[in-house]
Amino acid sequence: MKISYFIGKENFICIDSLKNVRKSLKKLGKEMKEWTPEEQVDLVMVFGGDGALLQALQKMKDTPVPVLGINCGELGFMMEVSHANYEKFLPPLLRGEYKIEKRDRLKIKGKKTMYALNEVVIAPSESATLMRYTLRINGESMWRDSADGLVVSTPTGSTAYALSAGGPIIAPEAKVFEIVPNNSVNQARRSLVLPHNAKVEVEIVESPVDCQIILDGKDRFKCGERINITMSDKPALFVRMFPSYSALSSKIKKKVDVFENHIVRGESPSSKFILKIIEFEGPLTQKEIIKATQLPARTVRRNLENLIKKGVIVKKPFLEDPRQSLYLIAD
Repeated sequence: MKISYFIGKENFICIDSLKNVRKSLKKLGKEMKEWTPEEQVDLVMVFGGDGALLQALQKMKDTPVPVLGINCGELGFMMEVSHANYEKFLPPLLRGEYKIEKRDRLKIKGKKTMYALNEVVIAPSESATLMRYTLRINGESMWRDSADGLVVSTPTGSTAYALSAGGPIIAPEAKVFEIVPNNSVNQARRSLVLPHNAKVEVEIVESPVDCQIILDGKDRFKCGERINITMSDKPALFVRMFPSYSALSSKIKKKVDVFENHIVRGESPSSKFILKIIEFEGPLTQKEIIKATQLPARTVRRNLENLIKKGVIVKKPFLEDPRQSLYLIAD
């Protein structure tokens, strides 16, 4: 078995975990080096949080490789094992005592072909700006609407941005995907659940600013007038050490707990957006949050202070740079 690794933001927990796993693998007669998209390997260990996992999958494009998520962050909804118990899962992993789980990805054709595990968001490049668009499904016009954006989500992504925007939770095995309007001016616009083979076309009719495609909450691209979205025939491949449904139930429970305990009704959209970014990226500095959300610095500072007061997030020292602080989800 040829194993490589991909490391997310190089915080001290990720680095220490990587060193420990490499040392243990070496004792077991296995070497591990950093993964590159051109390399043919049997498995990629991803160290970090959900953000690191999504980043690795983006780099794989149309040639997915089995990934094992090793959680070094706070939540890690999509990660399979914790960095704290690596000594327990390495022997069965090397014996091949695991399963490969396929997760559907979206294929997005705009100015170029892109892929997303969770969702693709089509939205204006500036927040609090409306976009007028036409939605077509299988060539037939579904509606014309004005909204802050449109979320097209896989079942995996149904517990991510789509859930925040009001969509349903969908079991990962379901052969469907969903469309969720984001803050539509028409309250009659509701989420749509579509069959696996549906073809979605979004035409940007009008917006005062450029619109963009946002893949899995991370990568942003300027979009043209038309975007075509279908399910890819190249799914993401996850190494599973535990039964998938028990993992699903625990992850949904964890997600529901976060929303019930952390997101206060009436909270501003910018606060929810900042919280979502921290959930997926893990601990971030204020500068990183501003860059990721593209919100004004004053808006980010005000919302961070508000979320800290409510006990939703906590502020901790950043050991690598004492001039900055890290913001993370409260335990």
